[in-house]
Amino acid sequence: MHALRLTAGRLLTAASEIQQRAVNYTPMYSSDFTENEELFDSSCSGLPRVSEETNKELGGPLTTEEVLTALQSIRDLQDIKNWWPVSVLCADYKLLS
Repeated sequence: MHALRLTAGRLLTAASEIQQRAVNYTPMYSSDFTENEELFDSSCSGLPRVSEETNKELGGPLTTEEVLTALQSIRDLQDIKNWWPVSVLCADYKLLS
C-alpha cells in the first residue's frame, strides 16, 4: 500500500499516516441496521428456505477461490471503505493474502 485516499480526496502517503487512518477507521465496523422483527417477518414470509446441507456448506470455511474473488472485487485499494471485503475474512485468510 503506497497511498490511501481520504473521503475529501487527499492522499496519505506516509506509512504512519496510513496505519493511523486504517486503525482508527470506525465506519468499516458500523451499521445503520435497526432490528424490526415485524418487518422482517412480513418481508421474508414467502421466501424459500435453504436446506440444512446448504446451510452447513455456507457456514463452512472459506475456500481460496472465495478469498481471491473478494480481493479481486476491490476496485480502488486507496479508498479504505473498499477494504471491507477483506476485513470480514477470518485472520488466517488475511495472513495468507
